[in-house]
Amino acid sequence: MLRVIAPEELQEILNANLCNADLSNADLRNADLRNADLRSANLRSANLQSANLRSANLQSANLRSANLRSANLGFANLSEADMSHANLSEANLGFANLTSANLGEANLTSADMSEANLTSADMSEADLSNANLILANLSNANLSRANLTSANLSEANLILAGQDARGYIFYAFYNKEDGITICAGCHRFKSISAAVEHWENRHQNNKVLQADCLSLVDRIRTMAIVRGWKLEKTV
Repeated sequence: MLRVIAPEELQEILNANLCNADLSNADLRNADLRNADLRSANLRSANLQSANLRSANLQSANLRSANLRSANLGFANLSEADMSHANLSEANLGFANLTSANLGEANLTSADMSEANLTSADMSEADLSNANLILANLSNANLSRANLTSANLSEANLILAGQDARGYIFYAFYNKEDGITICAGCHRFKSISAAVEHWENRHQNNKVLQADCLSLVDRIRTMAIVRGWKLEKTV
């Protein structure tokens, strides 16, 4: 059951130190929480629909199953926050810091994540359909079983090759420190040659699936060359 917070109580909350605050199940619809310090706060199952959290500090906050539909989280610090199962549809996450955030099974349909930092974020099984990921940094992000239908990945640090016959997504990201990383299901390879070698020795009894996997790796190779990515890590 949602806990209704009166306007005068909300103002007291805003004037207080919200680090580690328990706001679970709170009704904070349309609340103005700009620049709020909510580090490690418990907002599990809270209703934050259309709330303004621009530039808020939500590092390590618990937002599991929270309703953040149409919320403004632009420039917010959400590093290591737990937003698994949260509703973030149509939310603004532009320029947000989502490093190592948990977005597993979150609803991110039509969310604006342009230029967001999603390094090492877990987005497994998340719904990213129609999401805006222009110029987003997806280095080391987990996109296994994610729905990326009609997502805008223009200039994002990601090559989305497609999925094989089993439904595993083949994708790659690049950074200057580690070079290219190719991902497929639970597999991660630090070079194109390592990925090719792996799939050439797998599924020997299913040549169709083997060819499917190798064709997806080849698409990654082609797009990586066009983007100027190094295919092999320089020692």
